[in-house]
Formats: sequence, C-alpha cells, structure tokens
Amino acid sequence: MVFKILLYCALFSKAQNLHCDKVEMPFLNEKLTYEVYWGLINVGKADITVTGPIEISSSCAYKIVSTAKSGSFIENFYPVNDYNESWPDVTLSKSYGYYKDIREGGYKKKEKVLYDYSAKIFKCESENKKGEKKFSQGELRENSMDILSSLFLMRLKEIKKGESILIPINTKENWEMKVIHRGEEKIETKAGKFKCDILEPQVGEEGIFAAKKGKKLLVYMSKDKKIPILLKAEIFIGSITAKLVKAEKVN
Repeated sequence: MVFKILLYCALFSKAQNLHCDKVEMPFLNEKLTYEVYWGLINVGKADITVTGPIEISSSCAYKIVSTAKSGSFIENFYPVNDYNESWPDVTLSKSYGYYKDIREGGYKKKEKVLYDYSAKIFKCESENKKGEKKFSQGELRENSMDILSSLFLMRLKEIKKGESILIPINTKENWEMKVIHRGEEKIETKAGKFKCDILEPQVGEEGIFAAKKGKKLLVYMSKDKKIPILLKAEIFIGSITAKLVKAEKVN
C-alpha cells in the first residue's frame, strides 16, 4: 500500500519544475455545466471541468474531470453517480491515462489506466461492485487518447461537412475512433443560441454516456468557441441529451 501511494505521488504532482505555466493551455480552468434529459424529462446534471497543469510522467498535463448525477425523478429507481478523470498532455497530442468510477443502477465499476509510452504498455487496475480487484496490462500505441480527452482533441480539429478524422484510442484495447461531420444546426439552450457543427464520434461501447455498441453519440460543437453545446446519446430506451446551461472560468 505504501509503495502504491508513493508511486501515485510520483506520477501525479503539481507541475512546479517543468515550467508548465509557460505552455499555452486554451481550456484551462474551464467548467461546462449541463442539464441532462431523457426525452423531455430532466433526469440530472453533468459537468466537465479542466484544471492543471499537473506533472505526470515528467510531462505537463491537464486534469479533466466529468461528473454525472441523477436528479430526484429517477434517483429512487435508477440512481446515477458517475465520475471520470482524464490526464491528456497540454498539447492534446496524447493522453497519459484515465480513471473512472461508474455507479448506474445496480452496476458499479472502478477503473484506473495509466499509459507508459516508454515501455509501450498500459497498466490497468479495476474493481467490481464486490470490491474484487483485477490487474492487467497490454500493448500501447504512440499518441493514444482516452475517450474523455478525445472530446477536447475534437475541439481543436477543423472538420468540414462530409469529412471525417481518425483518433487513436486506448480503452485497454487499441482502436481508431472515427469522427464524422454530419452537418450544421442552430441550437438554443439556457446558455444561449449557437451555430453548431454536428460531429459523430463513433465510440462503440465507450463514451461519456456509455453509448451501447451500434448506437449513436452526437456532439453539437459551437462554431465560434468550439464548445460542446449539446451531446445526444442513444440508449436502450430512447436517448439521453445533455444541454449546456453555463460555460465559465473557475480557479
């Protein structure tokens, strides 16, 4: 246990010696708050917050945290309390790993994955709802992203209508996530009115909303500030939509 604590402290620390404050970080201290709907029914809230820089693997990284929590309407029969954390390089050229704590209904799972580029492997520690832990590792490709950090890489990319890009992903497996530009649309939320590009990241069984295999996840990205205004995911009964209510800077 002591060794694990020392290892964690060595990997994750405030970036004081790398001059990370001199690195341009366009999303630093950004917080995006969403209301989550199932059809027309408000079922909860979600947010994405970017802080840092932190030092990980002798590099400067963002700390991106997303949370989702069910509201009173479904709390009694399908409680949701999800926490996701991602550590992408400040250049968004690659990720250094991720952590997730998923609690949805009777399903619970914790998972921490670290990317070791020098050894070209990922290392995973997972825990099921019974508290049983499992350790695994496998091959890692260069410049891999996790799902949460890939959303921010999408914000930097200029994808034209009808075009697509490929993003290398590692979720304990190496695969290419195709992101397709599906068109444009004007979107209005409590945060305002926005002209948006409609992007479809083909996440398979992964995703912020855990979209099931074969289902769609659409991201409506504002043209001006490249902010995800609306996210819509198909689930086993209908669809879940997250609508931006506030975009702000936090300390």
